[in-house]
Amino acid sequence: MEENQAESQIPKSFAGANILLTGGTGFLGKLLIEKLLRCCPDLNKIYLLVRKKKNMDPQTRLKEQFDDVLYETLHKDQPDFIKKVEILEGEMDSENLGLTDQDWRTVSDEVNFILHGAATVRFDETLSKAVRINTRGTKEMLTLARCCKYLKAFVYISTAYCNLPQQPIEEKFYDFPLTSDLLIDVVVRLDSKTVDDITPGLIGVYPNTYCFTKAAAENHHLKHSQGLPVAILRPSVVISTARGPIPLAWIDNNYGPTGISVGASVGIIRLIKCNPYAVADLVPADYVANACIAIAWKTARYHNKTSERKLGDHSEGLQDEDTKDDQIPRIYNYVSGDQNPITWHTFMQYAYTHGIKMVPSKAMWCYMFFLINNAHLLKTLNILLHWIPAYVCDGVAVMIGKKPM
Repeated sequence: MEENQAESQIPKSFAGANILLTGGTGFLGKLLIEKLLRCCPDLNKIYLLVRKKKNMDPQTRLKEQFDDVLYETLHKDQPDFIKKVEILEGEMDSENLGLTDQDWRTVSDEVNFILHGAATVRFDETLSKAVRINTRGTKEMLTLARCCKYLKAFVYISTAYCNLPQQPIEEKFYDFPLTSDLLIDVVVRLDSKTVDDITPGLIGVYPNTYCFTKAAAENHHLKHSQGLPVAILRPSVVISTARGPIPLAWIDNNYGPTGISVGASVGIIRLIKCNPYAVADLVPADYVANACIAIAWKTARYHNKTSERKLGDHSEGLQDEDTKDDQIPRIYNYVSGDQNPITWHTFMQYAYTHGIKMVPSKAMWCYMFFLINNAHLLKTLNILLHWIPAYVCDGVAVMIGKKPM
């Protein structure tokens, strides 16, 4: 009963609200837009913070995005939904997010909810660029949030892997080797070459610049979000949708497990370094979008109750013992974990079982895919199954007058 009541309250909490969404042109961002507009039909407006694009005005960009099959249901049920979406041109790696003074004032005066998902997700990104977008961009977003007069909730979409050195990873903040402010200062003051040289020493035990800069962004929330209704969502590996909004699974990229599955299905990828019995912590993208919206609703509700309690305590001359805890953003790990685990071996078996029924039209070879956990065996098989076939194909291409691939 309580769950059903919560579901009915979420659309009501967004009725008449204005939402600022970053990362709205990305995979998860598109789903958030669709879900908000379809399930919260009474919301007032969604502002999308997107990069400036040459030779394309904002309205053309909106039309291009909403031509996707993802929005078919919206087009049928709410033909004029595009009127509720407005583009604010800016840059995550720029001061004041690259917003004009007028756009900054618009957000400050009108926005009630901020969903911050913009980030560079490349694992091999340079530290300079990753810090500017993932860490300093988040700093600028919190500055903007503090200017919002009617802010109800700020949800930061992090990652379950920003604290990989910790085992297990609980729903709490962890120590960061630097402070976010110091890291940003280092990147701003030093040239890119110097930053590249010191990157291995800076990131230390973190596996890549993505995890490191997302951890730094979490550190910035811990240090600088006091008094704001902030929550952090940590999804694990986000894959295609499970239930909607269209009948079949939807995804708009070939990253991670999806890319491996596609590469294996067309016969290009035949093996990768992987422990086949490790847990593949996969979460469907539509579930993550649902969680993000629910967290925004819960954060607004919790912050409102906390404010009322503090006001009551103040009027009675009392001090709330939990005041310090109320200042710390709540963290939500959104993972499968040990509750509903699946191994990489099982995942690839599913991919093969269902994929073999629909052979890709661009398949270059029959399906042959192995998960190899032994480094020496991997090198040997890589030569036999990847390099030799590649050179043979390139040789044939040259002989028939085509460019080698």
